[in-house]
Amino acid sequence: MELEVKGVYKKFGKSWVLENINFKAKSGEVILLLGANATGKSTLLKIIATIMKPTRGVVLLDGENVVEKPEAIRKFLSYNPEIPILVNELSLDENLKFFARLYGYKGNLEKLKENFGLRDGKKNVLKLSKGMRQRLSLAISMMRKPRIVILDEPTSGLDRETISFTLNLIEELSKNGSIVIVTSHDEEDLSKVATRVLILENGNLICDMPLEDVERRRLVEIMLPSGKETVHISDLEKMENYKIIRVLGIRESISLERQDIRSG
Repeated sequence: MELEVKGVYKKFGKSWVLENINFKAKSGEVILLLGANATGKSTLLKIIATIMKPTRGVVLLDGENVVEKPEAIRKFLSYNPEIPILVNELSLDENLKFFARLYGYKGNLEKLKENFGLRDGKKNVLKLSKGMRQRLSLAISMMRKPRIVILDEPTSGLDRETISFTLNLIEELSKNGSIVIVTSHDEEDLSKVATRVLILENGNLICDMPLEDVERRRLVEIMLPSGKETVHISDLEKMENYKIIRVLGIRESISLERQDIRSG
């Protein structure tokens, strides 16, 4: 399965939120989409999920235009926004039963609850912890056995146990051949399972490369006898008598590198 975003632009009013976005994703890839707030990440995810139409450009699934035929991707896709879409008037168990009927899920709901660590089945979802609501949302989305999974800030504000569970789920989806596209401010956690990194800046795609290439270009601040320096992490193999002060984040490293390229 191949997903392609081709020449996608999105305009709100007089402002371009996305400009000429191009990338491809194949089965088994975990794409970490990074960018500051209001840089177009969630808009791009919604366009891929056919919730929103691009102003220009197309999204292709195995060559078929899903902007024109959204049903071509919806049967394969699970979209999980930052705030879980649940029926607030119902309990955890009632939500599972409701969505199981909606999706035609024939599996064992008690087993599903066990696999996702779901507790307090009788409790109204509004009274559940954020982590438990996230687990419930993920469990419901997996009922459809999706081959394309979109996760918008899936670890934001969660406890370490739920974060680890979410990372393990992403790894399992990747091993089973799903395409996973995830956006997060917790880039260090998600980089543990990502295979590729995309970075948006002011609506433009400024970085698209395998995770291992990004890691080689990551910057670190070190202290040498001669003073403080900022170097690529790969350069440390050739250096001696240094102390690492700080490892810079992925987005910060790429941004500083781009500034050096522009100034050079």
